[in-house]
Amino acid sequence: HIEVLNELIEIVNAHFDTIETVGDLCELAHYSTSYISRLFRENLDISPYQFLLGKKLNEAKNALRSGKNVMEAAELAGFRNYANFITLFRKKFGVTPHKYK
Repeated sequence: HIEVLNELIEIVNAHFDTIETVGDLCELAHYSTSYISRLFRENLDISPYQFLLGKKLNEAKNALRSGKNVMEAAELAGFRNYANFITLFRKKFGVTPHKYK
């Protein structure tokens, strides 16, 4: 099962900007939602959505650090809803993306 989990992590790393839901990940990986959820929870103690969201937010943070503006960072990380991005970023990092920049 670790091989499958590694495959899923590679898919998230490669496609985080286009994967919006766990369902999208399931389609790319050709595994069921319940199977993917169980793998993440048993091995990483988080849901696949939490993993995906963490990847997106860290990528946005890196984009901000490299000089991108907030809108560009959100888009590069695959966030379609700008207001939601700001809320999620603040929740994870304790500051707004603008203040972080």
